[in-house]
Amino acid sequence: MRRVLALLLLCASLAVAGDHTMPGERVHARPLDMPGLYWNPITQQLGHGTKNPAGSVEWIEEGKSAFWRLVQYSGSGTTNASFEGRVARGTRLSPAAVQSGDVLLQFNACGHDGVGFCGLLNILPDANISLLADGTWTTSSHPSRIEEYITLSGSTTRTLARTTASDGGQKFLGKILQYNNIGTVSNGVPSELGQINTTGLTANVASATLYAVPAASGGLYRISALVVETTAASVSSTLPNVQIIYTDVDTNGSVTIDATPVLGVAGVGQTGALTANTVGTTATGVIVVDAKASTNISYQTVNYASSIAGMTYAIHLRAEAL
Repeated sequence: MRRVLALLLLCASLAVAGDHTMPGERVHARPLDMPGLYWNPITQQLGHGTKNPAGSVEWIEEGKSAFWRLVQYSGSGTTNASFEGRVARGTRLSPAAVQSGDVLLQFNACGHDGVGFCGLLNILPDANISLLADGTWTTSSHPSRIEEYITLSGSTTRTLARTTASDGGQKFLGKILQYNNIGTVSNGVPSELGQINTTGLTANVASATLYAVPAASGGLYRISALVVETTAASVSSTLPNVQIIYTDVDTNGSVTIDATPVLGVAGVGQTGALTANTVGTTATGVIVVDAKASTNISYQTVNYASSIAGMTYAIHLRAEAL
């Protein structure tokens, strides 16, 4: 620890002292009063175990850990042991606000593969954590995000694994294998892919697309449906039921399946008979379909009936991948 503190004091003194080399004089990295340390006054770089540091400070050890430790003792909660990155656009004399995507602090990790260090072009890290601005900063708003990168087996190019954005939301780009030490279903939480929220309907809804299945994403999808009466008819009405239309993976044929009950009397998933003609009459249902890639999962309503003045209703749908 004494060595690290001495190094930091040394850097500060060198920054103040500057360079006194005469114009035209050839400058070499100078050995300092601590073994293994070299300072280049031209590039303002410091090396330990190297006379040609690749960064502002490069610390090389052989046969032992290149290990830095910060230790702090204090009776106050306002002090801490920390690394801090400070970034501004503009110049030192005229700093400007950071903008979206500006890296505020980054921790990189590179391994040696027998030929060289790091991944793509021996430049990009194999794994890293980046702390970035998530928008243009103002005196009242400092949006920031955290990005975590990894390199997958069989690749030398890093890929984004997780993002924590300035709205507090997290995005996982890979599989979520466990949650609370319990294996997840289908490698993670189902994702919401499509939704419909339509009110004020006064007739059956013709077939329309709920979700377009991508070319490589055929398989199981869960559809949740709800239909509710919002205005009763003057005499009588029948609340329609929701149907889902899709192309089945196994048969390659079109399938039309009810997603909400069609019973004339109250049953499971209903608050009352669909013919109750009462505001708030609701029917719900959840189904699973095996949809073929590059096809549409569509919806429609059927069996709507109403006397004058007409009954109105609303439908709400969600499509999730399983």
